[in-house]
Amino acid sequence: MSVLLRAVLLLVCVYAGSLGQGGFNPAQAASSEIWLEFMSEDAGMSMVEVSGLNPTDLAALDRASLSISEWQRVFRVFIADDINSDRLPILGKYSTTNLTIRFTPLYPFDPGQDYDVVFNPAGFVDRKGLSVEWPTKTLVERFHVKTSVTSPSTEIVAVFPSAKELPENQLRFYVFFSAPMGFEGGSAHVSLLASDGSLIPNAFLPLDVALWNNERTRYTMLFDPGRVKTGILPNQQDGRPLQAGKSYTLVIDRNWTDSHGVPLVDSYKRSFQVGPPEKRPIVPSAWNLDVPRADSVDSLKVSFLRSMDYALLHRALVVINSRGESVKGEMFVQKDETEWRFTPLTPWSYSEYRLLIFPVLEDPSGNRVNRSFEVESTALKIDQDQSSRYLSFKPRLAQTP
Repeated sequence: MSVLLRAVLLLVCVYAGSLGQGGFNPAQAASSEIWLEFMSEDAGMSMVEVSGLNPTDLAALDRASLSISEWQRVFRVFIADDINSDRLPILGKYSTTNLTIRFTPLYPFDPGQDYDVVFNPAGFVDRKGLSVEWPTKTLVERFHVKTSVTSPSTEIVAVFPSAKELPENQLRFYVFFSAPMGFEGGSAHVSLLASDGSLIPNAFLPLDVALWNNERTRYTMLFDPGRVKTGILPNQQDGRPLQAGKSYTLVIDRNWTDSHGVPLVDSYKRSFQVGPPEKRPIVPSAWNLDVPRADSVDSLKVSFLRSMDYALLHRALVVINSRGESVKGEMFVQKDETEWRFTPLTPWSYSEYRLLIFPVLEDPSGNRVNRSFEVESTALKIDQDQSSRYLSFKPRLAQTP
């Protein structure tokens, strides 16, 4: 693969003690300097390398078989931010060549994004057989990943929960995008405003880890559960971010960048009312099932009588047939997440089916099947009735003339 970009970023760190002590053999290195390089190849793979090191030291590091945590004490890459903040380094693979130490990210670097690189050679607790020529000074540099896309095209297509009135003890929002986003989280771009336009401070939980789905098209914004749950210190000190009887506006600015490093097409605003907290556990036996006709591909409709968690509905409910096999089909979440529909790919047979209910199912306030978010699980007696695990149904026969 041809190298499209090879940018020397820093030439500032001279080996401690190398002057007056002979330095490197000229056959091993052209100079006594070390530097960081960002490299991007035509297959879309990018990497960061530390060059100018003693090949003998590189061989010793290769033999040492260092763990990820050992490497991260020495060589770290971050999404660009305050270099002194408590950020988590980007995950990836560390390796050595005859001439360099190489970091390859688990996922390609985002076009248009800035990254901070820190190489701290003194970070090895054990010198791992390194020579006296091993450097001690830290290198810090920021690099920018170029992008060929400049026009905004990514939009916010939905935010859930979708109801106009949300419970006071709401735990999260899901933000859906029309295309993959960058790795940056939403803390700097999402805010909550009171009815007078003032900012609600610390409404969302600040996290070092961005809560993306695998495709980076859905982001989860979490309210601080310590403020939401009553009886614990954060709630007692600051109260809930949302208060019943009041209205709020969720604002997402367009500077949040997509996978090409380009901002969103437009900002997003959504106003909503807040109602009383929802403290009831989920009770499947209270759900209404609209059973489909046999020999049809009519939808099975399940009405929950209140909103459920949008994302969890897509993996917490499964239909199986009388042989215990999963029924293939499409599911739809509708009516402010109060209704779930399942349409099979092949017609229903006139036999018994089950709707399996996995324990991960929650409503937007964190209440689960037979367990309230406000109740300590150790003090709660879980209902073992089968209706908490599945609901049985049998497609109805078509009416005869």
